[in-house]
Amino acid sequence: MQNDIYIFLLKVDISLSNALTIEDISKGFNGFGITKEIIQTNQLSVKEVISSISEKQQHEGEKKGTIKSNNELFKKSFETYMELVTLARLRFNDNDSIISILGLNGERKKSHSGHLFEGELFYMNILSNENILNGFLKYNVSKEKIEAAQKITKEFKKSQMTLSVEKEDVKGLTKTVNDKIDALYSFYNEYKTIAKIAFKNKPELLKLILIEYL
Repeated sequence: MQNDIYIFLLKVDISLSNALTIEDISKGFNGFGITKEIIQTNQLSVKEVISSISEKQQHEGEKKGTIKSNNELFKKSFETYMELVTLARLRFNDNDSIISILGLNGERKKSHSGHLFEGELFYMNILSNENILNGFLKYNVSKEKIEAAQKITKEFKKSQMTLSVEKEDVKGLTKTVNDKIDALYSFYNEYKTIAKIAFKNKPELLKLILIEYL
């Protein structure tokens, strides 16, 4: 599909270049309202599409890199969180109040957004409660260790936000590219039809703009 688009863009670029530089062709088009200015505008659109495709590919590459690092951060954040959840359940299994405060009942959410929601609340509630912090000391889990675990989750959250922005960037560029290509296809179909009428008795000119009269 991508190769087909590049072939189309190359063909249109060559055709429009020849239409602009060969006087008989530009005059023929002008007689049907396709002026040099219109041809130049669409030739510029070809270059803009190629530039937009290149930019989109760069953003897609960046997004793939972010997805990989994001998944690694999620794994690290979730595993660290689950270790502390396991210790918390063990330490406070007879304290319904703390079990409720830390939201320890039920299975942990394994989606990215679900983990962030549970993890952020978990760390915030531990760090704001001296009794819970003191309870963790039984297993040599200091406030600093919990803050370090929280930092991993914050890094994951930041990565999630970066990935979201990159996805929107690629989405926007994809729409831009598609809209420009659609506009070029529309113009080129009109251009080709006019060319077959204007140069029906001059197949050598049609050949120069890469159009066959059939």
